[in-house]
Amino acid sequence: MKIVCTSDTHDIDYPELPDGDILLHAGDVTLSGVTFEVDRFLKWFKKQPHKHKIFVGGNHDRALADLGFGYFASDREGITFLDNSFTEIEGIKIWGSGASRTYGHITAFMHSEEGLGKIYSNIPDSIDILISHTPAYGVLDTEADGRPLGSTALAEHIFRVKPKMVLCGHIHGGYGEKTLDGVHYINASHLDVTYRKYRPAIVYDLDNH
Repeated sequence: MKIVCTSDTHDIDYPELPDGDILLHAGDVTLSGVTFEVDRFLKWFKKQPHKHKIFVGGNHDRALADLGFGYFASDREGITFLDNSFTEIEGIKIWGSGASRTYGHITAFMHSEEGLGKIYSNIPDSIDILISHTPAYGVLDTEADGRPLGSTALAEHIFRVKPKMVLCGHIHGGYGEKTLDGVHYINASHLDVTYRKYRPAIVYDLDNH
């Protein structure tokens, strides 16, 4: 089962995607957070050939946070939106959240670490894939200035759950892959820290792990 992973497209550039069975997007589908940016994303996402398409929100995605996915019903056929929630696809158990740690003035789906801990406490004990807009603290979460910006609460609950794969975005400087304690982490931020350079989607073969 090939999992195609991307994130943080920000209504600036939509990547050419490789073939795969499941397409995952880890949030920040918009730049300004307005409804027409969500509409554009959903039109692009919907036309992708992957059999299953799943995404979460991000801190830029104010329209999704304020209006809910149901507001965009005309463009959501064949798309699953996870909002601190669970789905199962062909036996693969997936939990997703657009939550991230509060900072700055762009604050959709943002919470304190205490609030994040309450959200992540609902992650089921037995899942295969965790989609989180924010990275876990210390793993693919370092921005250009070298500071780790991920969530400590998420790191604690990943240690509890031990999924096969964790997909994130949010921290554009953390793009890449890393395996740690048997968990394969992917930061698939499509845009770099300048929002000008584009990075390719990352493919993870679930059957080989």
